[in-house]
Amino acid sequence: MSGWILAIDIGNSRIKVGLFADQPQGEPVCLKQAGFALGDPWYGEDLPWDELRGNASVRGVIAGANPLGIDKVIDGWPRESWGTPRVISLSDDFPLTIEVDAPRQVGIDRLLNAVAVRQYRSADQKAIIVDSGTATTVDLVSVDGSFCGGAILPGFELCARALHQYTALLPLISLDELTVHVPNARGLNTRTALHSGLYWGQVGAVHELVKQLTAEDPTGDVLLVLTGGGAPLLHESLIGQNTLYKPYLALEGLVLVDRATG
Repeated sequence: MSGWILAIDIGNSRIKVGLFADQPQGEPVCLKQAGFALGDPWYGEDLPWDELRGNASVRGVIAGANPLGIDKVIDGWPRESWGTPRVISLSDDFPLTIEVDAPRQVGIDRLLNAVAVRQYRSADQKAIIVDSGTATTVDLVSVDGSFCGGAILPGFELCARALHQYTALLPLISLDELTVHVPNARGLNTRTALHSGLYWGQVGAVHELVKQLTAEDPTGDVLLVLTGGGAPLLHESLIGQNTLYKPYLALEGLVLVDRATG
């Protein structure tokens, strides 16, 4: 097998793009190049097709939680060079057992993360995946590799926007501002108090959810995997012996699903 897979994960506030070696099923995922584009909303912008066209033998696979964004990417897709991309929208054929009430209603990005995490956990480990984006999800993958559900809460930026938009005087704290440093808990002015609450509130919520999910399934060691745009913020306070930061986990899962179901 030769050529490249252009995997695209389309979220509500960010698009992630990864170019992967097109390898047989069973081989580890090989990421050649990765990047992302932002907008407000981002799907008002075009992808940098001219830069991507430098890779002649490419086939595309797309998934995501944003239908408008998916339509935008498909409309701009260079079919004359690469043909029609594959869109993965249903989890029915995923190489994954989904142990929740309504498997089809689970966000596809959460399931792609669960597929990808098998590359990193050992046979006696369960995994807890923290995906920090517009929303933060904290999900459990059991020792036998099943997706067992988890929790959804507002992410950093969503909390910051809500505090700004639904109050008269509170300023907007940007994600860039949050990344400057880990804040002191004791804010000495409005901005630093907001910085503290946004940061430590998110860290505290994730800590407690990891604790509760670990108690729900006490078998095996725990591998904590962080991904998503806000993961670098969490990484410093959640890092431990069994903690991994994988910024493109959903893209890796998308390639693995494509291999298994193509």
